Amino acid sequence: MARVLKIGAPSLMDEGARQTVDQVFGDAEFPHRIRVTNRFSCRMAVAELGGMHLEPIANPDGLDKREFVVKDKDLLVRAVASMEQVSEMNKIPYSMTFESVEDQSGGDQDNGENNQVESGERKSGADANDGETKATKSGSGKTKK
Repeated sequence: MARVLKIGAPSLMDEGARQTVDQVFGDAEFPHRIRVTNRFSCRMAVAELGGMHLEPIANPDGLDKREFVVKDKDLLVRAVASMEQVSEMNKIPYSMTFESVEDQSGGDQDNGENNQVESGERKSGADANDGETKATKSGSGKTKK
């Protein structure tokens, strides 16, 4: 059975469409490999997943998706709650998808990255953004004078 959790602003989701981490991943074994897909039209940062960044939806290089091994369900719950809050603030009914990667042992489907995230861990390098933990819009072009 495929495990797919669609995340968005709770107040804007259709009645009965909103699912919780417990409903989707409640009986999953952890650590668990998930694929995170950004549905926002802007770049997103998920602090709970090591500060990783996802490019806007339909990125031609596939950078709107990443795979991670999440150590425990509590970390996944925190990541989902954060993304729901960002979605609510921005009035986005459907912002991200967290999907179980069923083939837990095979194939490297994350563009050569093996991202394993433990509680409180931050990624460095390309997946970090100097302490930034909230959603950001890149290239807005607006400057204050």
